[in-house]
Amino acid sequence: MTGYERTMGVTFLTPMTEEEFVAWRAQTVKGYAAEKVRAGNWKPENALELAERDTRELLPNGLSTPGHYLFSIREESLPEPVGTIWLAVNAGWGKPIAFIYDLQIAEPYRRRGYATQALALVEDRARELGAETLALHVFGHNTAALALYEKAGFRATNINMVKDLHLPAPAPEAAYHLRRADRAMPSREEMLAVIAGQNHMTLALCKEGEPYLATVSYGFDPAADCFYFHCAPEGKKIDFLRANPIVWGQVMVDDGYLAGKCDHAYRTVQFRGRAEFVADLEEKRSALALMVDQLEPDPAPVKARLLAGERWHKVTLVRVRVLEMSGKRNE
Repeated sequence: MTGYERTMGVTFLTPMTEEEFVAWRAQTVKGYAAEKVRAGNWKPENALELAERDTRELLPNGLSTPGHYLFSIREESLPEPVGTIWLAVNAGWGKPIAFIYDLQIAEPYRRRGYATQALALVEDRARELGAETLALHVFGHNTAALALYEKAGFRATNINMVKDLHLPAPAPEAAYHLRRADRAMPSREEMLAVIAGQNHMTLALCKEGEPYLATVSYGFDPAADCFYFHCAPEGKKIDFLRANPIVWGQVMVDDGYLAGKCDHAYRTVQFRGRAEFVADLEEKRSALALMVDQLEPDPAPVKARLLAGERWHKVTLVRVRVLEMSGKRNE
């Protein structure tokens, strides 16, 4: 990647050095995790792990990742950078789009106009790279960033809103256990192996006393204990989930009929969960990547094709948070 510079007063961009990248990456992972926790998307206990995963998927080759451009923001009279900006460009579907994944201004240099100048500089860079649209994501609680981007000419295309209902805790349920304790899976690792080795699950849904079964392909995030699946934006499945988000699910490995024993060999994982519709674009992208990893023998080119552009933004994606899980086997 060659250097790029356009002077606006005394501000210009230079490609990050490897040393700058290492420091920036560590800081960015921590900051992104904190923002996701504050937005209510992730739990504090695994936020760092999830942020590290997302960063690794977006920048698998660090500074050499194709289509990604990481710059230090500099002022000619200062020896160190005043900030950083991360730009990605992808032709995707339809018109080429550029996306600003991250913009940071160091604390001593904030509110001096560097962010505004950096946006103008990176806009020129995106145009030179063939992009026709420049996009970004901003957390709703970051009012200062919202004001900055609106002043720079960005407009809102999607607004996700949340209201905390502080639902009362569910009433205690009767404790059930396997009648044949010898068939219970003894470890979480064994259950995760079953989930990782399959590509579809069956969900039991219920609305106003009427049952409904749905079989869907999925991706599973063990760090967050969540299944993800996509579906049509309207239909019976969606109606049931909106009416009652509590589901029961099963992932099954059919190990075949046991000839002469009138029995069947199998391994199953059963779970109770709460279904939630995913609106956050960063989580949606990560979840779709998980699904491709789960389903495709060679996921890299498929992710590069499917997650390009903006088309995936419109996918209806459901997260199932696992509330309890158990495993059973018959060998």
